[in-house]
Amino acid sequence: MKRFKGILPSPEDPRDYQLREVINGDRPVCLTQQAGERLLGELPKHYRIPGFEKDINHFDQGESGMCGACAGAYTRHAREKKQTLFSNKFSPAYIYAHRTGIEDDREGMFIRDIFNILKNYGCCSWKNFPGFGTYKQIRKTYKKYAAKLDPIAAKYKIDSYYSIDEKNADEIKRAVYALNAVIISVPCYENCGPDWTEEEVKKNGKWVPMPWPQVSEYDPEHCGELRGYHAMTITGWTSKGWVVENSWGDWGKHGAAVLSYDYPILEAWTGIDTTKTKASLIQLNRKITKGE
Repeated sequence: MKRFKGILPSPEDPRDYQLREVINGDRPVCLTQQAGERLLGELPKHYRIPGFEKDINHFDQGESGMCGACAGAYTRHAREKKQTLFSNKFSPAYIYAHRTGIEDDREGMFIRDIFNILKNYGCCSWKNFPGFGTYKQIRKTYKKYAAKLDPIAAKYKIDSYYSIDEKNADEIKRAVYALNAVIISVPCYENCGPDWTEEEVKKNGKWVPMPWPQVSEYDPEHCGELRGYHAMTITGWTSKGWVVENSWGDWGKHGAAVLSYDYPILEAWTGIDTTKTKASLIQLNRKITKGE
């Protein structure tokens, strides 16, 4: 199956909040005391945010350009699991329907835009808005049901989002451990070393580091063509690399794999939000799960 690489590099914006500023003491109002302590405390050797292997079936975006939207839905699931201990599968389609800055006939989105959507609109559940498709298809469906979807999504807004130094492994770990899952974009190459096809992953085992092909324009055997950029969600780490949730269905180990630490990351972002009415959100999640 042809996998569309649906992430475009986010345009630079000096107004972006930087996570290093939070780590260095510029504590936002939405950061709880417990999260602040975890952000600055000792990190475990191995970690994975609970609620992915058993609680959620990983998305399969098919040939759509919705990898970023899937990653956004994963981050909302991860935060909801931490806050209310309740599993709710969120809708990539709702996120994709609100993307901005790209022509309607093009696919994909910016990572910054994912978090901006979660901040301004929130995200409804998969049960409310399932499926994948082109931007035009998703947008058309959203407009038809917007009056029903928007009030539900608004209950799941995040408070703020932060850019992370993608070359700083410690900063990424602290974000995952204390705040939320981290969305990353990575380059994908063709005709250059191992690929990320289902066949390649299964050949090497179900839970192995995905290696970085040593691309070199001076070496014909390692001169790959850049296919584009792909979004995945970091939910933890091992001694060998990042635990990443992908959106290619039964890929790797139940939809996830370990990405080698030396694989280059183009961007890394995370979001922060609080639950002031935990009981009401648990009740809402139960209604959504039952399809009420």
